[in-house]
Amino acid sequence: MSELIVLDNLNPIEIFTNNGLDKIIERIEKEARSLVLDISTEKGRKEIASLAYKIAKSKTYLDDLGKDLVSEWKTKSAAVDHERKKTRERLDALKEEIRQPLTEYEEKEKKRIQDAEDAIRGLENWAMTADDFTADDIQGRIEFLIDYEAHHDWREFDQRAMYTREKSLSTLKAKLEARKQYEAEQEELAKFRKAEAERLVKEHEAKIAAEAASKAKAEAERIAKEKSEREAAFAEKAKQEIIKQKEEAERKTLEAEQAKKDAEVKAAIELKAAQEKATRDAEIAVQKERERAEAEKKAEQAIIAKREADKAHKAKINNDVMQVMVKVILNTEGQAEDTCKAIITAIAKGEIPHLKINY
Repeated sequence: MSELIVLDNLNPIEIFTNNGLDKIIERIEKEARSLVLDISTEKGRKEIASLAYKIAKSKTYLDDLGKDLVSEWKTKSAAVDHERKKTRERLDALKEEIRQPLTEYEEKEKKRIQDAEDAIRGLENWAMTADDFTADDIQGRIEFLIDYEAHHDWREFDQRAMYTREKSLSTLKAKLEARKQYEAEQEELAKFRKAEAERLVKEHEAKIAAEAASKAKAEAERIAKEKSEREAAFAEKAKQEIIKQKEEAERKTLEAEQAKKDAEVKAAIELKAAQEKATRDAEIAVQKERERAEAEKKAEQAIIAKREADKAHKAKINNDVMQVMVKVILNTEGQAEDTCKAIITAIAKGEIPHLKINY
């Protein structure tokens, strides 16, 4: 049976309306929680897994009933979906509740197995990392491995762990023998080196004593030779300094003479340039003065011509006015007052050219 309780021939409408589903879920919960399960045995753990699977199948069966009902009964789909959701949530919660001990056990087992694997790898590395240890350190590791079984609950890893431990013990014991032999050889070698060092010290002291006299003689000869060389070097340096000073003085003299020549050439070039510029400036000044006089002459002639033209123009106008006025006067036989009135009238009428009365 794949379900926890018999779910055949159920009426979906009765289940998913009026809280009909609660009774079924309560029966499943009651049935699941009534079973006594032992997590400590393989059989009990399988029963827990089987029970959780049956709960999941019951959930799927009831959920499928709800799906079929929804497809046939659209108007009540919201209520059915609510019941389906409640079914999933409560049965999922029940599944988690029932399976929780198994889940915790599986997590503990996973950690226990990982710890055992790590511990076995530690046993393998225990001998591999002892290459540079002293004999006492290696002996300590051997003693630890002998008593290592009491420090861990191996269970199914017991044979593998014991094999690894024995293998590491064998490796450590071989390294211990090799290390003891190496340390004994090193001790003998240290004794030999000490005796050889003492012999070499004595030979060295004798050699130093023999070399001291020779060294003192050589030192005296070296000092005398260095003194002679320093005096010769000082004399040569003084000679070279005098030559250097003489060469420097000659160089400065030549530079001064060259500077003087360069200054004379530069002065001559600048004088020639100044003279040429003065000549050009004088010619330009003469040309400008000539042009200025010509301009003044033309301006004066223009003024005279304008003045003569103006004079002729005014004379013509005056003559024109006089001729008209003479006609007016000749045509007037009265007194002077009548003459003046006649002239004014003629001006007002525009009969006299060039004259106008401003009122």
